Amino acid sequence: RQDILSLCGGRMVIPTLPPREQRLAVEGLAARFEGARRPRLLVQVQAPGGPGDTLWARWSVRDTSGRELAKETRALEVSACDPTGRRVAEFSAELPPGVYEVVVSGRDTKRRRGMYRTAVTLAAPPTGLALSDLVLTCGDPSLMVGSGGVRLEANVAARVSGRQPLSAYFEIYRLAEDRDGLARFEYEYLVRRVPKDPTGLAKLFVTPEAPLISATSREAEQVGGLRRQFVSVPTQSLEPGRYRLEIRVTDLLTGAVATGTTEFVRE
Repeated sequence: RQDILSLCGGRMVIPTLPPREQRLAVEGLAARFEGARRPRLLVQVQAPGGPGDTLWARWSVRDTSGRELAKETRALEVSACDPTGRRVAEFSAELPPGVYEVVVSGRDTKRRRGMYRTAVTLAAPPTGLALSDLVLTCGDPSLMVGSGGVRLEANVAARVSGRQPLSAYFEIYRLAEDRDGLARFEYEYLVRRVPKDPTGLAKLFVTPEAPLISATSREAEQVGGLRRQFVSVPTQSLEPGRYRLEIRVTDLLTGAVATGTTEFVRE
């Protein structure tokens, strides 16, 4: 049982979660970007709640020595993914490269509480072309871009249904620039069906690469070496199941290639 901690050979049993009637289902995701000087960690959490509900979330980031490097408390806001049934909160911080434990606790006015916990490794930025993590998003991407930058509405559950397309956000770092300061690149997205885990004798054989469902590419140019990019992937023709979204960026000036992947479920 994930909600019980046993000590001293079973002589002591400690619940790690509140009683079931007081539990708040808190889900989250962590994504890695590059900040102005150091890696930037972004965490979004969501919990059940309607427009009239009030919920709070508190995050804490600790390194391997237990030292707390970031903390903040804020109210959860209406979710673009589910405006009538979900509330969301976003936290971010620039941190030195290293391994961190991230804990976000949530609570509401009904004395329910829950927790999202994950471990994140932040690496030092490489010297060449690189991509951030891919973040699946909800809503209209044009509404997430403003004068102050990009504020994501993450699809924390990584699920898509109906006729809605799959939207994803990523950042491209250190594109090469020509003498006029222009960067030219191509980005391609591929969708693959994730095969089910093999069973029985099938485990003895190498699992083949996930079959390719679709692929689309675009070329673009801009001033400067940093690109913030949304992609929209049609999903109406996909059968229910798990899929992998792959992004491949090619710098057309240097030939350098960077890739990123994430998975989603088509309902």
